[in-house]
Amino acid sequence: MPALRRDESLRGGGGGGQGARGAAAGPGAPTAPAGAPGAPGAAATGPQGQRGAAGATPPGAPAGGAPGAPAGAGPQAGARGRGGNQTTLPNSFNQRDEIVGNGTPLTFRSRFNYHAFRYVRVIGVDAAPAVSSATGLMIRTAYDRAGSFTSSNELLNQIYQMVNRTYEALSLGAMVVDCPTRERQGYGGDGATSIETGMLAFQTGGLYNTWLAHWRDAQDPKTGRIPNTAPYYNRAAGGPMWGGFAVTLPWHMYVQYGDKGALEANYPMIQKWLASLLADTTDNVLLGRDGQPGGRGMMNFIGDWLTPKGSYSGTTPTAQILNSVHLVYQLQVASKIATVLGRTADAADYAARADAIARATHQRFYNAADHTYGNGDSALEVFPLMVGMVPPELRKDVLAAAENVIRVRNQGHLDSGLPGTYFLWKGLMQLDRNDLVYLFTSTKEYPGWGYMLANGATTSWESWTGASHIHNTLITIGGWFVEGLAGIRPDEKAPGYRHFFVEPAPVGDLTSARASYRSIHGEIVSDWRIENGRFRLSVTVPPGTTATVVIPGEGAIRTQAKPTTSTEVNPRRGFDVGPGMHAFETEGAR
Repeated sequence: MPALRRDESLRGGGGGGQGARGAAAGPGAPTAPAGAPGAPGAAATGPQGQRGAAGATPPGAPAGGAPGAPAGAGPQAGARGRGGNQTTLPNSFNQRDEIVGNGTPLTFRSRFNYHAFRYVRVIGVDAAPAVSSATGLMIRTAYDRAGSFTSSNELLNQIYQMVNRTYEALSLGAMVVDCPTRERQGYGGDGATSIETGMLAFQTGGLYNTWLAHWRDAQDPKTGRIPNTAPYYNRAAGGPMWGGFAVTLPWHMYVQYGDKGALEANYPMIQKWLASLLADTTDNVLLGRDGQPGGRGMMNFIGDWLTPKGSYSGTTPTAQILNSVHLVYQLQVASKIATVLGRTADAADYAARADAIARATHQRFYNAADHTYGNGDSALEVFPLMVGMVPPELRKDVLAAAENVIRVRNQGHLDSGLPGTYFLWKGLMQLDRNDLVYLFTSTKEYPGWGYMLANGATTSWESWTGASHIHNTLITIGGWFVEGLAGIRPDEKAPGYRHFFVEPAPVGDLTSARASYRSIHGEIVSDWRIENGRFRLSVTVPPGTTATVVIPGEGAIRTQAKPTTSTEVNPRRGFDVGPGMHAFETEGAR
């Protein structure tokens, strides 16, 4: 068999790797078997060992142009992904294997590398191999399944499957990489927004504990600064929200798994990091930052990245607002961590600093005329509401402004990227406005996950317009299906789901939703449906745990459960339950 040669026709610009595996290639090449979409596998292996990765939508695949898309936004149109990544198709990212044979049959499998691809081109052979001679193998960090979600809306089901498939394809080498093609780096900004997606679908405690060790190792012991990626081995853009992953991930480990050790092991890192970050504030606001390992200039102070309007970084007000509010968020989380660890003085200090930065940020960036912040993008109102930055007397007005931005200015669509979309759904869920999240999620129009699917995506893209076709940038929405629609949410005061809340959201045209999560105590299930105008909910509580269930609507409730004693929920709609299955029924739940 002759040597496989490099195919120069597949050398393209940045962006465009599809990151699914499956079918066909160039002239005379066989069509490879379509494996599970979205997986970066150890690629095609088998007799003759041919393997390659053209990784992008070939001619004849669904073109861009779903309803509402901007001119040229579709990936097939060769549109520019935001941030300067040209979607050039096909694009192999120089992923190739070259095998020199001696004329006898052989089986080739690379055990020292992985490829991310959707289409395979085999060249340099005398005859096309049979489709059955190549097998795609999925490679990822080992973990078990933890959760599930399904609903009456098939588009939402497909989005849930797509973002979880993407997460699996990105969990490589005990970290969650940004993409398995171009960079393959563990970015903190990307990782921080996909925590719920990963934790609620998979048993990821081991993965995240290992990754945290890399963040401790990457921290500069003298300055306390943390790079934008860990392991740190190359220049990579980011900023304070990227390094802030070192604060928020340990807290998620504690809340999700009851892992106090994650707080103890990482608290020194958190202290040094926050000291370095606070030293960079000006009048209690983060206006910029230099010297963070990996970044350079404006790319070291990213705000909202890859929004439909572009990316915000450097001294733009959007970057300054988001980074300042995120510092408030980090300090609030650090205060909770210090409280759990019995460091009361630290907890009080972090809380006081958070309050001071919140006041200063509000005073500097609040637009009294229309009750917005900065340019008024939706995350710039919702994130401050989420962390309590908005004064009590203005909260109603700011929430109304955010709703107006989403419904009227954006016509029900997203205006956010990474990390804005994460705090948008998190904040709206906290504010009991899952209806707004449903509005911009349950659409096939641009921008959105449905638009990706309408354009042939099997994994989530880097940007709303395309660029890399498998990326960690926008998979954050996976967490909302379980926590928002099904309503399964942890109680920070009883970590590891020793106590939890179930607060389902029958929004939009949904008539049913079911989610499960296998906690460290056992399986939790929230299963609701609307039939003949009646809302029925079944909740499963595992042994050794309790739950507070909140029933939507205003109608009378039929149940054998006892009214709640919790002050955190509406006492007229809340019920306290123990282990077992519990049924609830009401009318007019929407």
